[in-house]
Amino acid sequence: MLRRLMFGLVVLAPSSAAAQLFGPQWPDNGFLSTSPTAISDATSVCVTELEPRDWDAVVDLRCTVVALDTLQRSSGGMVLAARYERWVRHSLVTWEDSVRVDEVVVFEVDHTTARATPVWHRVGFDYFLGAVEWGQRGPVYLLQVFNCARGTGGCVEDVLVREGGSWRIAELTFIGELEVQLPPGYQLSKGRRIDLSTLKFEQPISSADDPNCCPSASLIGALRLEGVRLRLDSVRVTRRRP
Repeated sequence: MLRRLMFGLVVLAPSSAAAQLFGPQWPDNGFLSTSPTAISDATSVCVTELEPRDWDAVVDLRCTVVALDTLQRSSGGMVLAARYERWVRHSLVTWEDSVRVDEVVVFEVDHTTARATPVWHRVGFDYFLGAVEWGQRGPVYLLQVFNCARGTGGCVEDVLVREGGSWRIAELTFIGELEVQLPPGYQLSKGRRIDLSTLKFEQPISSADDPNCCPSASLIGALRLEGVRLRLDSVRVTRRRP
């Protein structure tokens, strides 16, 4: 059974001074090696901790769980994606210069022990995190987290693949394959969408004459999953409505 919650987010842009303070301090995102915790904690409190390189410089003001998204696997296990909202600031600046930091943490849940193990996370500082989406292709489970720039910057996606008891980062091989399918004078644009349940997609494309907001055409097609690679299966060009 799939249950999907879509997140509508409002993110406050930090001041330039705060951005300079916070920008380089967060560690790499990705796979976690963290001890299991109680399911009740995974669904009610922020389990992970931000680890700034300069402990004296950053104050973690508060953190709350703002959304939960679950995937019930056919094997009986469950995967949980918890969405955190943090407010942090540098110890030398005021509350008005605090910064909202989004985080998505993925847990593997074992109901027999009532424990949840954090396995992956994404911290959004220079961007905000959009919807978390699930999909299933036979025995393979897929998870997608959108990383979105402020303004009209659009979103790009992290896609995770789970098969045989482990999660891996999907290789989005199809993006390079799409570039050779572009009509003359066009380039890939922002706003790509993949339906993980069908692996159908729409990739907006724009010409030099298009305004930044509004690509005039799209590549529409289907993908196939080969191991951890998402490959291009079919594609066609279509004009978008004004």
